Amino acid sequence: MELITLLRGAGELEALRTQRESTSRRFAMPPKFWMEWIDDEKTCESERDLIESIFDRAIKDFHSPDVIIEYVQWACGVSIEFARKKMDEAIGLIGCRADCASTIWNIYLDFEKMILRSLSGEQAEKHHLLIDGIYARFLRIPHLGLEETWSDYQAFTGSDV
Repeated sequence: MELITLLRGAGELEALRTQRESTSRRFAMPPKFWMEWIDDEKTCESERDLIESIFDRAIKDFHSPDVIIEYVQWACGVSIEFARKKMDEAIGLIGCRADCASTIWNIYLDFEKMILRSLSGEQAEKHHLLIDGIYARFLRIPHLGLEETWSDYQAFTGSDV
């Protein structure tokens, strides 16, 4: 790990990648290791496939909510369909954890609400139903902030159910 720190400090990207690859293939690495690697690749504007691969390996290595949330946020900048796919995967991994469920679900809801604001007519109605379904799934899960989620849902639907 010291070599990785030194290579990172020296800005030796190729040697750093090689060392990270070697280390990560031999040992399970902590989230901080993966996040630094991902941040470096994003800073260098590396190819999407490489960054996606590192995220996938990081999540496989360690189910860190921080890494998963970062992945979802990065995916939002790739494409709508890709982001939805990654959010569904994230919901499957951490969406039922009381400590972090509200974070991932709220990211998902905010993303879909943002899309809704750009739609009108029949498309908006369909999207409203999609968001309603996301709320329905979310409200079935015990989580920190359940009352706030219920209030948000009521505000979204415009009802006092």
